[in-house]
Order: sequence, then C-alpha cells, then structure tokens
Amino acid sequence: MPPRREARMPTTQAELQGIIAAAIPQYAASQGETSGNISNNNNNNPPNGCTFKQFLDCKPQNFDGTGGAVAFTRWTEKTETTIRMSKCAPGQQVTYITGLFTDGALSWWNLQVQTLGEAAAYAMTWVELKELMRKKCFSGHVITVLTNYHLGQILSKPDVVGRLAKWAIELGGHNILYKPRPAIKGQVLADFVIEVLVDKIQECKTMQDPIPIFDDRVWILHTDGASNDDGAGAGLRLVSPDNHELTYTIRLDFKSTNNEVEYEAFLVGLHLAIKMGAKNLEVHVDSLLVAGQVSGHYDAKGETMALYLEQAKTLIDKFQTFKVTHVN
Repeated sequence: MPPRREARMPTTQAELQGIIAAAIPQYAASQGETSGNISNNNNNNPPNGCTFKQFLDCKPQNFDGTGGAVAFTRWTEKTETTIRMSKCAPGQQVTYITGLFTDGALSWWNLQVQTLGEAAAYAMTWVELKELMRKKCFSGHVITVLTNYHLGQILSKPDVVGRLAKWAIELGGHNILYKPRPAIKGQVLADFVIEVLVDKIQECKTMQDPIPIFDDRVWILHTDGASNDDGAGAGLRLVSPDNHELTYTIRLDFKSTNNEVEYEAFLVGLHLAIKMGAKNLEVHVDSLLVAGQVSGHYDAKGETMALYLEQAKTLIDKFQTFKVTHVN
C-alpha cells in the first residue's frame, strides 16, 4: 500500500483559487452521471398521477347523460371524490373521466371531439369540461321566475351593456321562464305562515284571548260619555285588585243622546269586566240617570232606555256582588 499523503492546506489565495478551479469540472461530471441515472430510473416508473386502472379502483360512477340537473350534480360530486382519492393528475383527468361516459353522454362527447378537434377536446381541464356539461344538463331544466318586472325582455335586448350584459351572458346558459307573480294576498299569507313560529302564534292567541283570572276581590270601573254636534264618544277605566289599569276610549258612529252614550260606556265596561274574570264589581258612573235606573231608584222611560236597562241587568246578574255609584 502506498504511503498516505497528508492533505496540505492552501497557504495563499492563488493556491485556493486553483483548488476550486480543479474541483468544479469534477463536480459537474458527477452531477451529469447522477441525473442520467435518475432519468433511466424514471423511464421504468409510471408518470406522476395515476394509471387508469388505479382510477377505476376508486370505483367512479358512470354517466349516461340522463337524470337532468340533479343526476349531473350527484355525479360531479362522486367524480371529484374519485379524483382526490386516486390523485389523478390534471393532464389525465379529462381522458379518464370521459372514459366513464356511456350511451347519450358518450355520443355527446364524440360530437364535441369532432367539433373541437381531438387535441383541443382532451386538452380541456376538468373545470372546463364540467362547465360544458353543466350547460348541456341544465338546458333541459326549466327555472321559473315569478316577477312583476319585465326581466326577460330587458335581458334579451341586443343593446344591453355594462352589468346588464354580464347578467345576460351568465343567465343565457339556463332555461329560464319568466312568469307574472300571482295574487299577492295568497303569497303574503303563505310567507306569514312559514315565518311565524308556533310559540309566537300561541303568544298572539294568549294576548287576544287572555285567560280569565277569577278573584273574589273587588274590581273598580269608571265610565263617562258625552255627545255634541261633533259626534259622540265615551271612555272607561277598569282597575284590577292589583291596581292594573285597562283604559279604553270609544267613538260612536251613530247619533245618540248623552244618556245613550253613558249607557254605551257602561255596557262596554261590564263586558270587559266579565271577560277579565271579575266577580265583584264596583262601578262609578258620571250619569245620575244611569246610576238611578240601574240601582232601581228611577224608572226607565222610553223604549230605548228600557232596552239599555234590560241589557245592563242581564250583564249585572253575572257578578257575585255589584254596586253602582254616581260621581259628579
């Protein structure tokens, strides 16, 4: 064995540059040999992506072109899952996917190849193929648009420009049928039924028809009414035993005297007290006539007053205790 030579470190800058200059050709030659070996190895391996057998092993779904928009949407979702699972390269996707076409879809694709040319057809991306298929499948699906505006006429004009032109192009790929909106009353009712929740309906019913609270305590009712040349009106205030007040005003659309208006307010107040569940009622009225007739001190003269008094007594009988007082 020859004696081992000790490596001598360069002592000058010129020596260092010479060593570097000698090492560069050796490094380039070694890299050439390595790349050649890699190239030879790649020739024996499959290209990036997957083979068609590997693509079929992921169980893609065939497509025959029937079923309309719904079938097309489901098929595209299944196909995109297959692409992800098989790691199919973008350059292979259209070739492999069109291999799934049968019947009407295969005839349609052969027509596209003849129209576009084989090179251009298979050079498409999966997104471009999907868009082309979407226009075909959705063209048979009618979309009905209910509107009171002339959208169809506006978008079909040849002189549309700007944003309208973009919408016309975008919507042109769909089979859209514009129809006038039907009676708005039915539509509003349907929307209301859908939007209003069940608990809201129950809440409205509770507010409209409150549950009577039966209590032996005394309720207080104040009534007053007046009539003049401008019309007739009345007011009443019902106070619960817990000091909760219910105040109402009434306007009468018929000619009436002061006494008739006082009776109208009195009767409305009795109806309200019964509805609220009052069993014991004390009424303060502004009319001495009403107070006297109801308490039995005055007789009802005239047919109208007799009818008012009869109706008042019918309502008073529904209370356990009742008292009427005249207030000035």
